[in-house]
This record gives sequence, structure tokens and C-alpha cells, in this order.
Amino acid sequence: MKPPFIDWWYRFTPGTLKYNAPFMPFLPHLRNLLDVLVEGPLTYGLALRCLCAPTLTAELIQPLALCGIYELFFDYGQHLSSYGTQNLHCLICMCFSEAEGQVVGMQLFLVWFYVCSGWCKIGPWFKYLNISNLMTAKFMVGRAWSSTFRRLAFHDAEASVPDFRLTRAAALFSVACALGEVAGPLLCLSNSKPVVWLGIFFICCVHLYIVATLVIDVFSWNVADAIWCTVLFGVLRTGLDWGAISSMSPWLAGWLLLHVAYVIYGHFVPDQVTYVLAHRHAAGNFCQGVLLIRKTAAWKLGKPKAHSSNVPTAAESWAEEWFGFYSLFAYLWSWNLPSKMLLPIVEDLLSTDNLEEIMLLNSVPFFEGIMGHLRFDGLSSLKLVSLLGQVCDFEEGECRLAWVGAFPSFPAQLFGTPTASWKVVDSKVGVLKEGTFDTKSLEDPEYRRPSDCHCLRGLLRERRCEDSYRPPLLLTSAFQAGAIKTGWINDTPKFRR
Repeated sequence: MKPPFIDWWYRFTPGTLKYNAPFMPFLPHLRNLLDVLVEGPLTYGLALRCLCAPTLTAELIQPLALCGIYELFFDYGQHLSSYGTQNLHCLICMCFSEAEGQVVGMQLFLVWFYVCSGWCKIGPWFKYLNISNLMTAKFMVGRAWSSTFRRLAFHDAEASVPDFRLTRAAALFSVACALGEVAGPLLCLSNSKPVVWLGIFFICCVHLYIVATLVIDVFSWNVADAIWCTVLFGVLRTGLDWGAISSMSPWLAGWLLLHVAYVIYGHFVPDQVTYVLAHRHAAGNFCQGVLLIRKTAAWKLGKPKAHSSNVPTAAESWAEEWFGFYSLFAYLWSWNLPSKMLLPIVEDLLSTDNLEEIMLLNSVPFFEGIMGHLRFDGLSSLKLVSLLGQVCDFEEGECRLAWVGAFPSFPAQLFGTPTASWKVVDSKVGVLKEGTFDTKSLEDPEYRRPSDCHCLRGLLRERRCEDSYRPPLLLTSAFQAGAIKTGWINDTPKFRR
């Protein structure tokens, strides 16, 4: 059975796999005793010490911040998992006195964090995540207004041959949401009390909307952020402390500027910087992947040291396939724009294999499950599939990864149609083939539902869509079942083997 707080168990166990930072590729991929000491007893002991202190000083924070820096460089996966992408920068600011820019440093970081989180949503991708989240919210499923919402959001989701393309109304609503997320922190730059509190109101509304609509639990993160903004911009100060910027420590200013530069790079080169480090949060523009593992080699998945007895095994029934793979894969097709390209890549790979001999796994939750959480980072799958091949000793063809990348952020689309990359990677021999795709292809009027994905296979190799095409097996039925489950359509699903 799974232990509670599974990421803690990974931190406390030498020999478990860890994901190293792209800028530290030479490190071993197994957690050692020093990792366990720093990320376990030291981090939690120092945090408890800070909480129990009558007065929190910069000297108390500095050892804890050093633990966070260690985690960034020597256990990158845990840096992502523990929200170090946000907490570490605030801890760094707290290492300095108020006169050296402690408060204004945190204010500047939070403004940058929020602006990036909203800015990355300005594009053709956010409407997919936004509408899918809203559609599956508890107050939108099985209600009197659910059907009206679907008619407004989709071209014709309830037809006998459904058209799941989103409408202009859905796009405009999502753009308004993104601009509202950007507006909140920008209003907090003012020193006018009404303007600042309007900005705080916008920020709190954004967090309330996320908590209410997202199907996974993000309550603590969003509530903490709302409290931070309220305290820093509405209680300790009224808006940004502009006067304190000139007296900020050059070391703190350097850290923040370096972070800004890296984040900008991550927005425009998303194949090099994970979304959470670049603050490209919840944009519907995620890297994603699917592992195709031969069932005859599936027993090798038990080799990595993991804190769970639920090592993936070959499914014995359609229900196991549904809950193990197809339910999430179907949901991601409508939730994440690049996932619309992932479907034809998987179909193309299966066209030369017998589906009954292949086990399909969504790569992101799989790697999170054997490494102690990676904050839904799909970029890591490219590196970890090779590590998985080494640890499990897969032969060529036994474990392959179909992977799609993310699109660069606005204003990249002003200079042409945004493009992203796709790859097929063998865990033993590396990249088998790769290419690019663009947003225009994914939003083609002919691509109305998952079974239309064959029209994108021309992006995989030069041939007509209908040549050698085998209709999708199970994927379309799985999507229909997911649509019924979330209240899209009322037809009875017709499953196929």
C-alpha cells in the first residue's frame, strides 16, 4: 500500500531516483545520504526552529534558504515538488534585512510571478484548459445550466457526430480571464489604497476561481498566495515600496534579475525550461508524453526503488485500461492544446504494433509516481525515459516515449504561427524521429474530435492522411466515455475491443 506523504518518503530514502537539473547533468541519479540529511532532518528542523522563534530574523532564515539552494542544484525534482520555484525566492529575500530590500524584494518577486502566470495564458491554448476546468467543476456538472454552457463553449458537442472545437465566446472569455490575472499584480504597483485593494481583489478572485474549478486539490497553494499578497501589499505596505528599491542589496537585486532573465528564456524556449520554473502555470500549454512499453518487458518496471507496491502491470480488462490510461489521456486531449498532437503520434506508433502487446502509460504521472512528484512536469520525461531504460535494462523497442513540447509565450504569435516540437524516443537508443507542429494545425476545422486526428499524421511523415490509416482503437470510445462522465453528452458509450 502507498504510504502517506509519499514525497517525504522519497526524501528520506537513499537509493531512490531523482531528477537532476538541466544545468547539473553530471550528477548521479540516485539519492544519497547527504541528500536525505539536507532535505529531511535539516530542512524540517530548521523550518520548525523558525516557526518557534519569538522573532524571525534574517540569520534564522539563511540556513533554511541554503537547504533550498542545495535542493535546486542537487535534487531538482524535489525543488519542483516542494514549491521551491516560489518559496525559495521569498526565502532568499528574507535572508536580508528590511533596509536591504527584504519586503520590496518579495513584492517584486510576487508581481513578476503573477504577471508571468497571466501572461503565458494569452494565446490560443488557455481556452482549452479554462473551459475544461470550468466544465468539470462541481457546480457545472448535471446542473440546469450545464447544457447552455456547453452550447456556448463548443460548436456542437451534443451532436451524433460531435464537434468539440471551442467557440469564439470561449476564446474571448478565456482572454478576459488571462488579462484579469495580469491586471491584479499591476494594480498593486500603485500606492493608492483603492487601486491596490482592487488589485488584491482581482488576485483573490483568481485564486478562488482556480480552487473552485480545478479538479485536483490546489487549495493550500492558492490560499497561501492570496494571503501573501494581502499582507505584503495591503498590510505591511500600501502597494509597492518604490522608495526601498534604491537601497536594495546588490546581491538580492542580482538574484532577482538572474531569475527574471531565466524565466524570460523559459517563456520563449519552453523545451529548455520547465513550465513551473518559468511560472507558465495552468496555461493549457504543457509538455506531455505517453510511454509505450511491451507487455513482455513490463516486469522490468519493478526494478526502480519506489515507495509503492502499485508498480504498473499489464491491464487484464478494459476497465483497468480505462482507469489506468484512457480516462486521463481523453481528458488531456481537451485540456491541453499540445496533447492534440500527442494522439496522432501514439496512433502512428501503434499502427505498426499489436495494441494487445503494448502497455500505454501517461509519462507524467508515471514518473511522478516513481520519483516522488515533479509538479506535473512533462519536459522531464525526455531525460527520464533514458534513465528509466538504464535502471530497468530495457532493450531497443521495449520502451518508447511519444512526446510533445509546449509553445512559446506571447508575443511570439505576433511574428508568425507558434510552433512546438514533437519527438519519439527509445529508452535505449535515443531519439527515433522528431519534428514540429503549430497551433494552426491543431485548430484545423477538420480536427473536430479525437478520431479526426489522422489528418495530422501528415506532420509525422509525408503521405496522405487516408493512406495506411487504421481507425483509432479505444481512444475515441474512451474520449466519449470521459465526455459522458463529465456531462458533455448523453449518449450511451459504445466500447470497442
